[in-house]
Amino acid sequence: MNSKVRFFIPSVLSSLLIYVIAPLARGQGTGCTDLALTLAEGQLTDTIAYITSSQFPQATNPNNFNKWNAGAAGDWTSGFFPGLTWYMYEKTLSDSWISRARAQTASLAGQAMNSSGHDIGFTIMGSYGNGYRITRDPAYMSVIQTAAQTLATLYRPVPGVIESWPYYHNDDRTTVIVDNMMNLELLFFAARNGGDPNWYNMAVSHAINTRRDHVRPDGGTYQGVDYRSNGTVQAKFTEEGAGIETRVFVESCG
Repeated sequence: MNSKVRFFIPSVLSSLLIYVIAPLARGQGTGCTDLALTLAEGQLTDTIAYITSSQFPQATNPNNFNKWNAGAAGDWTSGFFPGLTWYMYEKTLSDSWISRARAQTASLAGQAMNSSGHDIGFTIMGSYGNGYRITRDPAYMSVIQTAAQTLATLYRPVPGVIESWPYYHNDDRTTVIVDNMMNLELLFFAARNGGDPNWYNMAVSHAINTRRDHVRPDGGTYQGVDYRSNGTVQAKFTEEGAGIETRVFVESCG
């Protein structure tokens, strides 16, 4: 979990954002060169030779010829590989790729109710989000709606944010990390497609408060912000990323 935090959006994450107004699959590339797509197909083909549809590539292992370590469905990276298989089906319209994409996605069904942290957005939108975008399968939308409902349980009205790490503290602090912003897509998408309209408002509130509390004067960001139970900022910290620092505690006037 912790090792992923950065201010910038890693390319592997940005490649998995869902464009909800995109057309159905047409068997063509979307701005990438044929050479890059051919390379990607080769890499993915090599990977599925030893990664099953219930496993999820997590990190390459230099001690094993740089093959992928197989992660579990509950890992924060689990939605990315299913998303890539959907993209490959979108490029090729191959029966073998849609079969793999559906199987890989189905292995994540239980994660729609995983409220252990904010990463449910990464997991579900990469897999079910892409699946729905390409196939319009209503069963995929149902999972997306369930996942949005789960993520909404982490919303804290005071201070108006979605908690990133509900397991992190044994006190009444609420911790938010900046990459939680990427999970707002789940709430926006679900709300706009028949879900609770309050999910949209939660996402907006979180974004506004993140802009206010995470961004430094120079435009950089803190990795995380701790909020007190009354909604005021208790501390700002960057344990990973460009600036390494301990928690900077904010004085309270109350």
